[in-house]
Amino acid sequence: MKNQFFSQVSAFNNDVIGYKAPESIELLPDDVKKLSLIQLREEISELETAQTKTEQIDAVIDLVYFAYGCLYKMGLSEKQFSKIATLVHTANMTKA
Repeated sequence: MKNQFFSQVSAFNNDVIGYKAPESIELLPDDVKKLSLIQLREEISELETAQTKTEQIDAVIDLVYFAYGCLYKMGLSEKQFSKIATLVHTANMTKA
């Protein structure tokens, strides 16, 4: 299953930022994890203070963008992401 947004985020991290994903799934390096947490928290803070629909949408999409970037930096491919996301979705659908 194609996930265009994951592909776009991967391309940004690879082509613009210059971050080459590992060839297998790995933990985030400590410095990358630290920066990612700062970025994710900043977007959560923006969501907390958002006063308009546009601001809320921007904060949530940026949050997803940084989260997808973390998964790319851990070495997940688009195909692996889709499979794992489907497993998580299936598990969530069983919750009351």
